[in-house]
Amino acid sequence: MKAITPLISICCITFNHSKYIKDAIEGFLMQKTTFKYEILIHDDASTDGTEEIIKEYESKYYEIIEPLYEIENQWKKWIYYNPVFNYPRASGKYIALCEGDDYWTDPYKLQKQVNFLEQNPEYSMCFHGAKIISEINNLNDSLYTDLEERDYSSDELLKTWTVPTASIVFRREFVNRIPQSKKFMFGDIISILTMAEHGKVRCINEVMSVYRRTKTGVVLSQNINSSYYFRMLDHYKEIYRCFSKISKPTIDKLIINQCVGICTSYLKRVKLRQFVYNYFKFFMEYRTAFFVAFASAVFYFSQKRLRDLNKTP
Repeated sequence: MKAITPLISICCITFNHSKYIKDAIEGFLMQKTTFKYEILIHDDASTDGTEEIIKEYESKYYEIIEPLYEIENQWKKWIYYNPVFNYPRASGKYIALCEGDDYWTDPYKLQKQVNFLEQNPEYSMCFHGAKIISEINNLNDSLYTDLEERDYSSDELLKTWTVPTASIVFRREFVNRIPQSKKFMFGDIISILTMAEHGKVRCINEVMSVYRRTKTGVVLSQNINSSYYFRMLDHYKEIYRCFSKISKPTIDKLIINQCVGICTSYLKRVKLRQFVYNYFKFFMEYRTAFFVAFASAVFYFSQKRLRDLNKTP
């Protein structure tokens, strides 16, 4: 039983982040606030020493750091950490997110975001910009630094990776409304869309965290093949079913993008017959999208072939 109930619960998920987890925890501890906060860390059976680093901090700051250590990796079971392991433990009025390989850079970040939500009860969530540190050379740094000071709609939040995870603060009262489904591919966007479904979402135009894009991150470590794109089709279809504020044109565009990926994947391997044979059900369900996607993929490869021929002496 906590002596003083914290106003905000910091939820951190981590796996094999030994190179980064200190930055994340130091970012939590440097926060200057007029209120109490707690730090809930879920370690998914790390094997690189992450757990030992967390335990060092736990021994020093046992009053506010509450870790949960897994013996068996949960991500392999497609269990999304925060809704299952951290949100039920949270006691704050608000929840702040930060994964173990990201970190906060502004000591007043939490104070600014909580002040905004306290003064504007119609808002369910707020977020801010982030600096990108990337192992991928061609990543566009403006993805999170060119955000505007304004409200964002559900469609805008879904269409692009608009919200840096480490920038999110939202009202805990809505966590029980976050839908659970094995068809969802990523957990953060589901929490974000839930907040947009039940209130307004505001961007604060300040860069107050770092988003670290690593080769072992959840998105980049995915095997991007036709199976991945088929799973993404189910992901978007389930999102459309669960969230009333998502428009059909937005979902249609996202589905076409996945279909382009599928067609391109099979055209590269010249296995169109195998594609139709194996995935006839998907083809019929999304036949219009596949027609557009296939035409786009054929056009792309035709243009590429023409360019290659023109280069031939």
